[in-house]
Amino acid sequence: MTKYERRQFFERLVQLRALYLLRGDDDSVAELPIDEAIAYGEKLMSETPSLAEVMGADDCVLNKSVATDSPQA
Repeated sequence: MTKYERRQFFERLVQLRALYLLRGDDDSVAELPIDEAIAYGEKLMSETPSLAEVMGADDCVLNKSVATDSPQA
């Protein structure tokens, strides 16, 4: 890592620290017991996400692509 890259990395860390401080106490402390975390993970693993959820596409984009890609007889 060059001196310039180290400087950029340090500046980014300082920015992130400032952003976390601006968030306040609401987001800085989160607690989740291990048993709840395991249950939540198992729930996520059991659910099969749709392609839209995985890709992050919104409904209007998907509806337009389905309408334009569908074969017309």
